[in-house]
Amino acid sequence: MFKNKQTTGKPNYMALGVAIGLALGVIVSMLVGTDSFPLPVGIGAGLAIGAAVGALLTRRSQGG
Repeated sequence: MFKNKQTTGKPNYMALGVAIGLALGVIVSMLVGTDSFPLPVGIGAGLAIGAAVGALLTRRSQGG
């Protein structure tokens, strides 16, 4: 899942970014734990940030 099949040994930055972002979103939601910042908001924010970071790293690793 975390390795690209097309390239040799390069990590799949999209999968890594989303997984790390999801984990951070859940952790922040659990730590804050208020009604204004519930778990789904933290998960959504983590996924969005993770996807953005993954896209940036993927683009940078391809030399663009």
